[in-house]
This record gives sequence, C-alpha cells and structure tokens, in this order.
Amino acid sequence: KGCIAMIKLITHNWQYKLFSLILGIAFSYYIYGFSSFEVESVVGFRLEIRNLSKRLSIASQVPSRLFIRIRGKSDAVRNFRASETNAVLDFAGITEPGSYVLTPQVALPEHIQLSERIRARRVEIDHSKEVTLPVEVMNRGELPENYLLGKVEVSPKNVTVSGPERLIVKVKRAIVELLIEGKRSNILQGLQVIPTDNEYRPIGTNYVRVSPSSVYVRAEVTPVANIKILNVKPVFEGEVASGYFIKDIKVEPSQIIIDAKLIKEGVKDFISTEKISLEGKKESFEQDANILYPFTAQAEMPKKARITVNIEKLVESDELLGLKVMLTGQRENLSYTLEPEVVYLRSSELAILSERDKSLISAKIDVSKLDAGVYKFSPEVLLPLEMKNYQLIPTSIMLTVGERGNDSAPKKETDNN
Repeated sequence: KGCIAMIKLITHNWQYKLFSLILGIAFSYYIYGFSSFEVESVVGFRLEIRNLSKRLSIASQVPSRLFIRIRGKSDAVRNFRASETNAVLDFAGITEPGSYVLTPQVALPEHIQLSERIRARRVEIDHSKEVTLPVEVMNRGELPENYLLGKVEVSPKNVTVSGPERLIVKVKRAIVELLIEGKRSNILQGLQVIPTDNEYRPIGTNYVRVSPSSVYVRAEVTPVANIKILNVKPVFEGEVASGYFIKDIKVEPSQIIIDAKLIKEGVKDFISTEKISLEGKKESFEQDANILYPFTAQAEMPKKARITVNIEKLVESDELLGLKVMLTGQRENLSYTLEPEVVYLRSSELAILSERDKSLISAKIDVSKLDAGVYKFSPEVLLPLEMKNYQLIPTSIMLTVGERGNDSAPKKETDNN
C-alpha cells in the first residue's frame, strides 16, 4: 500500500511536473549558453606615455584617456577592469623633433579582444626647454572699505616651467591669482601657478608643466581708518586705424589712496581721466592726461596720469588668425553690410594647432531674425575643443541691414553684444 501511495504522489499532476522539469533544464542551458555568447562594450583606458626622451616634449594635444570597443564572453567582459590595464603610447626610438604617427597599444587578457582597430594619432614632438621664474601675485576682487592689503609673501618664490621649446620661449611670467574680495583678516591660500606671456595671456597650459604646480601665498590685511582706494580709469574716444589694434594699456598711477571723507554720495570706485583720442592711431603712444576728481583734490594728490597705449598692426602670424565673418540665414529681400568684414583671433595656442584644426575655426552671425536696421554684434566663434584662451579683435562689429531697392539708410540701431 505504501508503494502504491508513493506512485500516486509522484504521478499526481505529472504533466505539470514534467513541464517544470523541462523548463528548468531549458533555463539552465539558456544561462550557460548566454554566458558563452560574445558581447561588446566601450571601455575607457588611461593613456600612458612611455620612453619619451627627457630632451623632448609633446607639443600637440594628446588625450589622457582612450575609449576603445572590446568584445569577449559576457562574463569576461563584465568582470574586466580597465583600471588594471593602460593604453600605452610608446616613443621608443624617437630622438629628434618632428611629426610622428603612433598607434596606442593595449595589452588585454586572454579572453578579451579588440572589436575595432585603435586609431593612429599624429603627435608633434619638440625639443624640451625650461625656465625658472619668480612667482607674481595678481589680486582678484577688492577689500572691504577701511581695510588695506599689506605685505604679501610667496612660498616658494620661484617655479620651474618646462615643456616644448616653441611654447617655453613665450613664457615670461608665472602668476597666481589671490582672491581678496571681502577679506577682513590675514589671507593664506594655496594657489595654482599659471604660465603666461608678457601680456598675462596663459601659455598652453595643457602642454606646459610647472614645478611646483602650486604655491602658498600669505597676505596681511590691516584695518585702517577713513581711507578709500580709487582706480584710475582712462577714457578714450575714437577708434584706432583700420588694420590696427590696441595690444595693452598701462596707467601710472593705477590707484590713488584718499581720505574717505572726501567721497560724496554716489561717487564711483574709480576716477576718470580727461578724454584721450585714439582716432586713426597707427603707432603706440604715451600721454599725460588730467585726472578728473569728483571732489576738490588735496595738494598731495597726483594731478595727471601717464597713459601708455601699445598699438600693433594686425598681421597674421603664429598667434594671430584672420577670420572672414560669415552671415547665416540671409533673406533675399534684404542687403547686409559688415564693418569690418574680417575679425582677428589672437591666441598663443594657435602656434600648436595643425593647419586642419585652424581651418575649422570660423566666425559667424545669425541674421535670420533681423529686420532692416543697424546692429552691433560680437560674432560667434567656433573653436577646437582644446583651445581655451583667445582674444577677438575687434570684440564687436557693425552690421547694417537694408531693404533692397531702398536707398534710405536704416535708422534703427541695436546693440546685440
């Protein structure tokens, strides 16, 4: 009887039990088979530079990471750790400056393969050069009223800047920016050192190394009674001659310390000079301009400021690129006149761009929504991703939109900066 009961228990609903068994076996095979399927994945590898001679430096953009498509068994790909393997750019055998085409190499585990060929990269190599420069401190912001910035100390006082020779020859300064805005007590800051040219334009920070990369700056902030520091602001009228631009402006003295009691309600934080004409200028010049105090100046206050204006001709060079401004969205019933038609892009980073990258730089203005009128625009400039620091000359241009067949000049003037 016990045997018969056991048989009935086993055969009860036997169809469902058999189906469950078949389903379990099929599912097991599916899991096993799925783990043996090949899958693909995109993985980011850190790019390692090897065997680069100390006499040489990389002078073109090289990414810090490479994203590569790999394939393999699903469990192998899932368990693969890119952090344990680097992509390697090997400079073995390269002893002279020049342009080289190199293919990064990646050593992968046995069960992982590349799903596509790694793209070769063109790398510019230059002689290495280094210079030692004193660290200069530039202040950012202003102290509260009745506080004065005292002694400023930098540690260490000098840094070494190294990199490709074509860039290092342009490095003339090593600066740090000290934030003093609103400070009422002594300041201690760790600041990153920025290599620049003589005009304080950053020099290829992606390609230049600074050692040490940061310094400590200590500045004394002292409370004082009833003083005010006013900046001297030169006032200009007119424009320099076409084809020329203002490279820099220096003012001496640039600031004046006065008794705060002299400041009237509504007086700004700067003092203007009399107007200085730039009209048609083609050469640099110096001029003594009267300082226009908004109150009665005391005897010890300077009456004039020496203004130095450095003017240069716009000539295409390694650091200057002319761009013809393109107009997009023009309408057939309207005419468009630009003044000037060409703007100039000024940047030390142009020197390290390839001709192909330079050809991709453009300046444009969208005029699709503009009616007849006179407009002032700053063109939109399209740049390579690695280009961060630049100056547009001039910063704005005039656009006149008129109706075709209508000789009267448009009257509406709009600033679209």
